[in-house]
Amino acid sequence: MDTDNDPGVSAHRSGVSRRTLIGAAGVLGIAATASRALPAEAATAAAPASQFLGSNAKVFTDIRYGEKISGVRYPGVPGLRGVRIYGLQPDGPGKETDRIAKAWPAPPVATAGPIVYSVYPVPEHVFNGDLHDALKNLIASAPPDSYLTTWHEALSLPYPPYITSASMYKLHAHMNAMTAGTNVRYGSIFGGGDLVTLFKSVPPNLGFYGLDLYGNEGIEKGLARLEQFISLAKPKDTKTPGYPRLVIPECNTPEKAQRPDWFKGVCRRMHTYGAHSIGVLTFWNPAGPLSGPWDPKDTKTIAAMNDVINSIF
Repeated sequence: MDTDNDPGVSAHRSGVSRRTLIGAAGVLGIAATASRALPAEAATAAAPASQFLGSNAKVFTDIRYGEKISGVRYPGVPGLRGVRIYGLQPDGPGKETDRIAKAWPAPPVATAGPIVYSVYPVPEHVFNGDLHDALKNLIASAPPDSYLTTWHEALSLPYPPYITSASMYKLHAHMNAMTAGTNVRYGSIFGGGDLVTLFKSVPPNLGFYGLDLYGNEGIEKGLARLEQFISLAKPKDTKTPGYPRLVIPECNTPEKAQRPDWFKGVCRRMHTYGAHSIGVLTFWNPAGPLSGPWDPKDTKTIAAMNDVINSIF
């Protein structure tokens, strides 16, 4: 169930403005060289066959197939595969009622996927066992190559007060254990704010680590934030030391003219990360100040996305 606003329908949304996604990344002094693999990655820098470009579900078919407008046929992005889907947050405040779907969501078209899916269980209802069967059934219904997170952008969006660094750390560990041996790979997804602080809210050895990444402060600062994210994620993996699986579940920029270079820059860096790079999903929201609506007439962005699929991924 995809919604216009990326955290989904929420009774807890307030007047707090959306996150500042770049934060202090620009002061790191990191060179934003998106096409350069770092030494630790060099031995495993072969691009994975499963690496994908995708979008949020609401606009997936529009992007993939293109549109005919006033008699003019505008091209699509036929290789678009990954789908970002958001569930529903609990009712409340008060005695919150969880709204966990009975089954894994279906893709917009049968040939689309993988799906990166957000759900929003009340942490205490997970820990006390109330949601065990519901979550177990959801996970069991997922097809191979599925990705799950809870409370994406926790500590960045205006979520209920029970979403804290400590509760998310415990929730991530619990959910990661629940998905072991299933078709679902579980991970965390960060938004804006200080990445050093955000990484303290996640345990090691999750199935993946994700970052919703926007170029609202320019391409150079955005790529520097991506570089910092990659650097901070590496120590979290102790099983394949320094090489966790990474994904960019939301990606865009409010500057339309910069979108071709922005998408290519992010995708090049994710490509050079190597076989543990899962993919990049573009995000489009007509009312979103960091993304804006999908423009089916934006042939430059369409060409860039096709170039990512055909020449980078």
